[in-house]
Amino acid sequence: MPRLFIAIEFIPTSSFEARAHQLKQVLTGSKVKWVNRDNFHITLKFLGEVKDYYMNSLIQLLEEISLSHSPFILMSSGFGFYGKKRDPRIIWYGFHPNLHYTKLQSSIEDSLTLLGFEKEGKYDPPHMTLGRVKSILPRKDLSAILCELKSEAEGHPVSRFSLIKSTLNKQGSVYTVIRDFELGEKK
Repeated sequence: MPRLFIAIEFIPTSSFEARAHQLKQVLTGSKVKWVNRDNFHITLKFLGEVKDYYMNSLIQLLEEISLSHSPFILMSSGFGFYGKKRDPRIIWYGFHPNLHYTKLQSSIEDSLTLLGFEKEGKYDPPHMTLGRVKSILPRKDLSAILCELKSEAEGHPVSRFSLIKSTLNKQGSVYTVIRDFELGEKK
């Protein structure tokens, strides 16, 4: 059974790349497993292992959802983390939720209940994981470091979302796009 999720692809801008590079430089010597830039995405819904016989229905449902939503812009909100400021677990790059994003995520959540998927209990603001932290060396206040990396909010166009298969191996996760769904366009 494939392990699947639904996500928005993130294409890094040069200013994002520069700030991410600065972050990595500041955290040199720390143990952080950085996400490969080819795997950057904003998860809309994690599905887990999905039986093959659901695939056609799932793809058809996602196609219908994509046609009922228009492209939109997500504005970046900067870097953040989960965990304690001196003991973080995840470093992420976030976005301000807007009505278009919220409606798209809600449509996916509501529609997938028809196939037996459970609704999420809570929603995190849109974000993408940049790294998984094992330790920050020397122990630094990550919130102070991230404040120094703030910059102007950037708009990131969203014109599609994807159904993605995640395969775990010794090096980490390998993501394979099963299908892209263009927003507001009939194929």
